[in-house]
Order: sequence, then structure tokens, then C-alpha cells
Amino acid sequence: DFAEVAAEGVRLAKFGFGRYLDPADGFQQIRDAQANGIIVTCHSGGASIPGSKPITTDHLLHLHPDVCGHLNGGPTSLDETGLATIVRDTEMAIQLVQAGNLRSSILLVKLAAEADQLHRVVIGSDTPTGTGTMPLGIIKTVAELSSLTDLDPAVAWALATGNSTAVYGLETGVVAVDRPADLVVMDAPWGSLAPDALSALTRGDVPGISAVLIDGEIKALTSRNTPAAARSARTDPPQGLPAGSAHVC
Repeated sequence: DFAEVAAEGVRLAKFGFGRYLDPADGFQQIRDAQANGIIVTCHSGGASIPGSKPITTDHLLHLHPDVCGHLNGGPTSLDETGLATIVRDTEMAIQLVQAGNLRSSILLVKLAAEADQLHRVVIGSDTPTGTGTMPLGIIKTVAELSSLTDLDPAVAWALATGNSTAVYGLETGVVAVDRPADLVVMDAPWGSLAPDALSALTRGDVPGISAVLIDGEIKALTSRNTPAAARSARTDPPQGLPAGSAHVC
């Protein structure tokens, strides 16, 4: 049961792919999971795979998960009235994903900003799915929201980092004393008209990552799947590529 899986360290659960004739019947399962400290994300919007069912605004209001998963669509979005209801009339976290409806993402950012609820918005990729596998899905979503909405790019970045830390109870995602020293060094991509990473995001360009630190140690000095950074990170004394340098997601 949920107490047993929680005791084994399970902290996250996803609802929405069961065999319930009516998704509303999952109400008690969600309550039991939450009672055992498990954070529950719920599918939102149209059916995503054959055999699954749409989860409507009314379902979300009844089920009341911790996170409305891919509220911008996974991949099919709720209607505009439903999106506004979730933002204005609930306290559930709002997940925006790359493999969803960009039009709905833009609307949700606007609604959340107007209601002073941006602290509830987190960014995900919802891949791999039928949409495909996108290693840069989250960074690309940050770039889209930075360039197509009125969000400051630093705020858009916070939706994907610090907000996720708060919603999911993580240690990473913020820069603070006694937090993990997991950092990314980035710049505008080589060839961009932007002078730096934040300006690149405002233009919709994916930044170039030139260093990754895990626990304060340099683990990569180049990314093999973002564009090259306009300015490479340098170390003193000079350091070659760390053993095992890998793709940056």
C-alpha cells in the first residue's frame, strides 16, 4: 500500500492512466497517497494514449492533486475557461511542458502573472512520449516563454528551477548556503545577436552551456547538445575535459 512504498522512499506519484470508468473514482487513492507524504501529479486535459480518458477541469477540482500535470496539454489542453478556473480558484501547482500546447502555456503564464500566482508554475518536458524525446525540452520551454510572454527570463528560469524545488520538496534548484553546489555556466549561443544568456532567452535562443558543476566539482566543460557558448568557461589552472563529460539535458 502507499505506506509501504513511502517507507521505501517513494515520494512522487502520477494519476491518470488507470482503468477507472470515471477518473473521479481515483479520489481516495490520491487522498491515501497524500496522507503518506507522496506528492501526486495528475494528468490534465485530453486522453494521451489509447485506453486512457480525458481528465477535465471538474475532475481536477474533485481529485485535487498536488500538481496539475501538463496543464497546457499532454498533449491536448483544457479549454480557456478551465485553465482560468485552475489558476484563479485553486492552489494546485501548475505544470507547463514542452510536449503540450504552446498557446495554452502562454495563456497560463498570463493568467498566473495577473493573479500573482507565478510561484505555483513549474516547467517540465513530458518527454519521452509520443511527441518524441527532447533532451533540451525544459530549456527550450524556458526560451519560448521568455520570448513569447512578458516574463523576465530570470523569472522564467526560476519556474524551471526554484519553483520545482518548492513544489517537489527538492534540495537542488536554488543557490543558497548548505544547498547542493549543482550549477550550470551558460552564455548566449555562438552566433546569436544576444550579448548574454538572459538576452538570448528573451530572443528565444537556447543558451550555450559551457560548464556543469555537481557538488562543486566541474563535471563538463562543453555541452554536446546545446549550441556552443559564445564565450567558453575557463579554469585556473587550465583543465581539460573531465573524464565522462556527457550530454547536458
